[in-house]
Amino acid sequence: MVRASTLLRLTARLIGVVSVSALLSAASFQAALAQTAPNLLTAGSFAVLGASTVTNSGATFITGDVGVSPGTALTGFSTSANVLVNVPPGTVSDGAGLVTGGSIHAGGLVAAQAHADAAVTYLDLQSRVCNVAGPAVAELGGMTLPPGVYCFPTSAAVTTGTLTLSGPAGSIWIFQMGSTLITGTGARVVMAGGATATDVWWAVGSSATLGVNSQFSGNILALASISLDTGASVFGRTLALNGAVTILANNVSAVCASAPCSPPPAPPPPPLPAPVTGAGNLGAASTFAVLGASTVTNTGATIITGNLGVSPGAAITGFNTSANTIVGVPPGTVTNGPGLVTGTINAASPAAVAAHTDAAILYGDLVARVCNFTQGAVAELGGLTLPPGVYCFPTSAAVTTGPLTLNGPAGSVWIFKIGSTLTTAVNSSVVVTGGASDTNVYWAVGSSATLGTGTAFTGNILALASITLTTGATVSGRAMALNGAVTMDTNTVSAVSCLSAGTCLPAPLPISRPRAVSQIILDHYECEAAKPENSPQPGEVLVEGESVTVGRPLLDCAPVGVQSPAEAIHKFTFGVRDRIDHLVCYEVRDRDEPRDVLVHNEFFGQQPQPLRITKPQLLCVPSLQTLGAEGDDNDRHDR
Repeated sequence: MVRASTLLRLTARLIGVVSVSALLSAASFQAALAQTAPNLLTAGSFAVLGASTVTNSGATFITGDVGVSPGTALTGFSTSANVLVNVPPGTVSDGAGLVTGGSIHAGGLVAAQAHADAAVTYLDLQSRVCNVAGPAVAELGGMTLPPGVYCFPTSAAVTTGTLTLSGPAGSIWIFQMGSTLITGTGARVVMAGGATATDVWWAVGSSATLGVNSQFSGNILALASISLDTGASVFGRTLALNGAVTILANNVSAVCASAPCSPPPAPPPPPLPAPVTGAGNLGAASTFAVLGASTVTNTGATIITGNLGVSPGAAITGFNTSANTIVGVPPGTVTNGPGLVTGTINAASPAAVAAHTDAAILYGDLVARVCNFTQGAVAELGGLTLPPGVYCFPTSAAVTTGPLTLNGPAGSVWIFKIGSTLTTAVNSSVVVTGGASDTNVYWAVGSSATLGTGTAFTGNILALASITLTTGATVSGRAMALNGAVTMDTNTVSAVSCLSAGTCLPAPLPISRPRAVSQIILDHYECEAAKPENSPQPGEVLVEGESVTVGRPLLDCAPVGVQSPAEAIHKFTFGVRDRIDHLVCYEVRDRDEPRDVLVHNEFFGQQPQPLRITKPQLLCVPSLQTLGAEGDDNDRHDR
C-alpha cells in the first residue's frame, strides 16, 4: 500500500510551491483510494467514438467497436474486411483501417446511445472531488503517481519521459483537465503494481493529442477532438464528445466497461484480401533487368542478370565493352567500365524500343488497378508485414525503420501505387515469405525511386522518372525508368523471366567475378579479443554432420565498412550494419582437415594468393544479445 506521506511528496512535486491547504491528509488519501469506477454503459464496447467524424490514414488496428454520432461519416477503414452498421445512410470511405472484436457504426441508434452514455461519464468524471490540485500547466513525464483524482486548471502533458501509475488491482486514477492533454514523441503512460488501464480516466476539457509513437494507458473522454499521431498506441479508448477523432497508423485496444476486466487480445494480422487478378504482363520488357529512358550510368562492379537497355536514349556508361554482348552500337554508345551483364546490352536497339513501350503499357495497367488499401500521404512501411493486395500511397512510401515483409502463398500479387517517391534507408530490406515470389511484386512510382546503401530490395520497380541504386543495393526484380535515367553504383540486379502470368521462373545465379578495388565492402568484420568472466565447459556440436569440440569464446566480431586502397581500414561514421550482426567466435579442438585455397581480396594485391589451411581454430556464431557500454540491451534480437 502507498503511504499518505508518499502522495504528499508527489503533490509537492506537482505544484512546486505548496500551500498547507493543498496537502493531502491521511483521510483524504484514503478517500482517493476509495474512488468508485465510472461506468461507460453502452460506450464501453467502443474503442473509438467520434462526434463529427472519424478519419484514419494508414494501417490502423482497433480492438472494439468504432463509431460516430451525431455525425455519420467515417474515412479510411476497409469496407470489405470490416463489419459495417447503418451503411447507408451512414458512409464509410475505404482505407487500410481494420477493426477486430467489433463493428463500424456510421451513425445509427447504437452509436447515438454510446455517445449519450459517454457524455454522462464525462460529467461524472469532471464532478469528482480533487485529491491533488496541480498547476495550471502540468508536466507529468518522469513521475510515478498513486491512485487519486488529479485536477489541472488548464492543461497536462507527458513530454519528458514516462508517467507511471502505480497502485494495487482495482485502483482508480481520474485526471481532470480544463483544456488540453498532450504527449510528446515516444512518451509513455504505463501501469504498475497490479493496476490496469481499465481504471484510468482522462476527462479533457478541449482536445487531446498523442505524439508520434507514444504509448498511452487509459480512457480519454475529450470535450472537443482527439488526434493520434503516427504510430501512437492506446490501451483504452478515445471518445470525442463534440469533435473528430483523427488517427494515423495506430493501435487502439478497448477494455471492458467496468472492473473486473481482462485485457483484450492482440489485434490479429490483416485478413488476406481477394487475390489480385493476374500478374502484370511485362511483354518484351520481361527479359530486361535494367531499362532506362534517357541514360543508364554505372560506377563500380555491378552485376546484372538479364538484359540491360536504354530507349529512347542511346548512351550507356560503365559496363565492360569486351566481356559483354552489345547490341545497337553504333549508333548507340557504351562507355567501358566494370559492370557485367549476363544478357545483352541494348543501346537503343529494337529490343530496347519494344521493351520501353511494353514497360510503359504495364505502368498504365498498374496505376489503373483498384486499391485494396489506401495509406497516408507519406507512408512508412518498415517493420510491417503485408498480405497480397493493391496498396495506394497519395504521395510517397519509404522503408526506413525495419524490414518490410510481404507474406502470402504461391501466386500472390502485390502492387504498390505511389504518387511521388519511393525511398529506402541504409541496409533496409523488402522480403517475400509464405511461398510467394518476387516475380509478382510491382512498384509503380509516380516520380523517382532511390534505394539506400546496402538495401536488399524485392520486386519490379517501374518509375515514371528516374531510379537511383546507391552503393551495394541489390534488387531481386527489375529497375525500369520510363522517362529518366537509371544510376547504379556496385549493385546486383537479378531479373526474372515472366512472359505471361503464371510462367515466371527465377533468373540464374549471377556470374562469378572478383571484387573491384574501389568497391565499398559491407561484409568485413573487425574482431576484438573476448575474455569471459566464467569460462564455459567444452561442449560438443555438429558442424555439417561432424562432431566438433567447442571451448571458450576468444573473439567478438562486429561488421564494419572497409574502403580500399586509397584509405586505411575504417568504420563508417554511422553504422552501415546493425550491431545485432555481431559474431562470437569460440575455439575449436580436435578437428583436422588441411586443404589449399586461393584468396583474392584488397589486402593481397591484384593476383590471387595461395593459402594452406591446416585446421579450424574458431567457430563463429551470431550473438543473440550485444550489450552496450552501459549494459543496455537494445541490440537484442531473436533471429
